[in-house]
Amino acid sequence: MRFTAIILLCVSAGMHAGWNFLGKTSAQSIRAYGVALLSGLLILSPLSLFRFPYFYHSPPEVYLIALGAGLFQALYFSALLGAYTKGDLSVAYPLARTLPVLLVLGISLLLGRAEQISVLAMMGMLLVAGSAFFLPSKRGERISLSSYINASNGYALIAAMGTTGYSLLDDAALKIFRDASGPVAELGLLEISLLYLFFEALSAFILFYPIASLVLPTERTARKRNGNSHKSFGASVLMGGMIYLTYSLVLLSLAYVDDVSYTVAFRQLSLPLAALLGIFILKEKGNWVRISAVSLMTTGLILVALA
Repeated sequence: MRFTAIILLCVSAGMHAGWNFLGKTSAQSIRAYGVALLSGLLILSPLSLFRFPYFYHSPPEVYLIALGAGLFQALYFSALLGAYTKGDLSVAYPLARTLPVLLVLGISLLLGRAEQISVLAMMGMLLVAGSAFFLPSKRGERISLSSYINASNGYALIAAMGTTGYSLLDDAALKIFRDASGPVAELGLLEISLLYLFFEALSAFILFYPIASLVLPTERTARKRNGNSHKSFGASVLMGGMIYLTYSLVLLSLAYVDDVSYTVAFRQLSLPLAALLGIFILKEKGNWVRISAVSLMTTGLILVALA
């Protein structure tokens, strides 16, 4: 793995933790998240407009996949807002990031693909599941049923379902692009990915407001928490830019790695970063148990990535 890839992925991980920090602190409303999605969409638009003829010649099924992926992404952002509204960043973020690994495992088992899961990957997934049990721990408090069954964790689970959905659809779309012939075949992986990402982002923005209105409580409460609207708008624009710039850096790093699993592994650096931001900057209740749980989660995800 080249040094350039390591730098790109470390910056990407920091930005991913950073935009979630903004989502927790300065953009706690449906409107703020909508502004963030629109900002990211506008950032991607120059490339999409320049390369639109190529997407026009794409296989027809890609359009449906982009629509479906956008729906799952809208569900993800809506639920993430709900999780941050109701709970701690140091708990909601790790759960939303790690639960998709377990969901993918469950889907593989239901589809009868257990033989495709290596022992190392299974160990990593069990480590993730085990560490999640201790994640809600707070200093001086016993873990009770309410630590697990609450609104924040419920939203984190929905966010994880959204991540699982759009990740599976993204993978299917990129496979179709790689096998496509005609004008689309002239594009490189980065250009194809960013072009597809634009239409997924467009779908997510269009579907976000109706889905968020169903998933989340009334926006009136969120606006009261939002405080300074000018500060929120600036944070939302920055958040939107960071969301899609983060993904672009990950795509760019693929050109500097021999195996994509290393990219997946290094992306997990965002877990401890976000947890530390929550505990030390936001002063969320946390102790060595919660920090250890996040560390074990990160280790488990790295094992899965390297399997």
